[in-house]
Amino acid sequence: MKTLVCCDTVDMLGDLWVSMFSAGSIAVVLAVVAMAYIGKLDSLPRGRCCAARLPPPRAPRDGGR
Repeated sequence: MKTLVCCDTVDMLGDLWVSMFSAGSIAVVLAVVAMAYIGKLDSLPRGRCCAARLPPPRAPRDGGR
């Protein structure tokens, strides 16, 4: 019983810490890559979009109240 608490539990917690740290590190790297990609998309010239063909919105009839 002492071996289970002393060695196996500590070993399991160590493995869990390493796997969580690895997953977190990969998530941070993916977030940085995604933000860089989104930044490059923002610098692209705007193309013709369906929203560009819509008429401008009308003023409200009640005077904006």
